[in-house]
Formats: sequence, C-alpha cells, structure tokens
Amino acid sequence: MNYSGDFQLNAPREKLWGFLTTAEEVSQCFPGITEIKREGEGYRVKGRVGIGPIRGDYNANFKYTELVPQSKMTITARGTGMGGSIDLSASVMIGEGSPVKVSWIAELKVGGVLASLGARVMDSVAKKMVEDLFQCMKQKVEGS
Repeated sequence: MNYSGDFQLNAPREKLWGFLTTAEEVSQCFPGITEIKREGEGYRVKGRVGIGPIRGDYNANFKYTELVPQSKMTITARGTGMGGSIDLSASVMIGEGSPVKVSWIAELKVGGVLASLGARVMDSVAKKMVEDLFQCMKQKVEGS
C-alpha cells in the first residue's frame, strides 16, 4: 500500500527538522506507543493498537536510513504483533519558504492476520493513522 500527501507548516524548517530527528518526540505522535528505547543505530518501540477488529500489543524496530539536513529524511521500520507483520518505508521532504511545504510518501507492506483484513479495511485504517500522525506533528511543531 502506498500513501502520499503534503501540508503547510507555519514554523521554520529547522524546528521541524529538530522534531523529526528526535525519535522520542516523533514517537508521541504514533498511536499507542508505550515505550521507546535506543538500540544501536536504531530504536525499539512497544505499543498497543487496534486495526479494524484486531487489537493487541506490537513490537517494532525503526531507524533513520537517509538524512539530508533540513531537506529530506527516510525512516524504515518493521513491526510484529497481533498475528501479523508490517514493513514501512516513509520519506519526508521539507520545502523552503514560509509557510514550509512538507511532502511525504510511505510504502506499507502487511503480512499475516493483518493482511487477511483485506485492502479496504487496512487502507482506511492506515490512511487515518498516517493523517493523524502528520496532524499531530504539525500541531506539536507549530505549537511549541
């Protein structure tokens, strides 16, 4: 599943970059995260989430795989739990000017029980989660 979007940010790009590259801050915008720990070059997170009729705990690892200061970043992640797995690659591109245009693309691969929910259920849930994530980031960066 592929998703993309953009939004306008009324804050300096340096402030957004600082937020995006601080995993502990970004993690506040992901639903259900209960723990985040640095492990080597990446991070391990634990959480609880509901996707359609399936609810439960998950574990995930993620790392920053591409960092172009104040311009672009890519995160890759793999999570397991609730009888399924999710692989994610997400990139955020930060424009210049004021307001700052922020564009993003994400590729999500789902396996196991989660995949059996079907594309329609997974698509609507994933889309809502991604939209909520970026709305939260926007609020935190503009509001602080």
